[in-house]
This record gives sequence, structure tokens and C-alpha cells, in this order.
Amino acid sequence: MHTSLGSTPLQKLASTLAMGTADQIVVVTSSSFAKTAKDYARDFGSEILLVDGSDLIHRLTDAEVPPPL
Repeated sequence: MHTSLGSTPLQKLASTLAMGTADQIVVVTSSSFAKTAKDYARDFGSEILLVDGSDLIHRLTDAEVPPPL
């Protein structure tokens, strides 16, 4: 079953930005992000970076770090 990550975790993490305890939030999932999460991150701004499973594989490939078998 394929599940996607919604905006609720992003909203909880965004409080760290509001408190000033973080400059940026990077949220990584091996799955995908729901439209609500993508919209929230887009509306919030560049302080929230979303990395889904596909993007993670591309980043690891570009960094020449093979995923574990």
C-alpha cells in the first residue's frame, strides 16, 4: 500500500522555525508527499524543503552514494 505524507507533520515542524530554533526544515520520506504537504511547503517558503523517495534516490545517485541493498 502506497501512503503519502500530508501537511500535519510539516505544520508541527514549522513551529521550530517560528520559535527560532531552526533556519530550515528538511523533510525526507521514502514515499511521496500529498498535495496538501506540497502546497503547505510552497506557501510557507524556502525554509521547508521536501525530499521524496524519487528525489532521495536522485540525490544519492548524484552524490555517488549507493542505496543499501
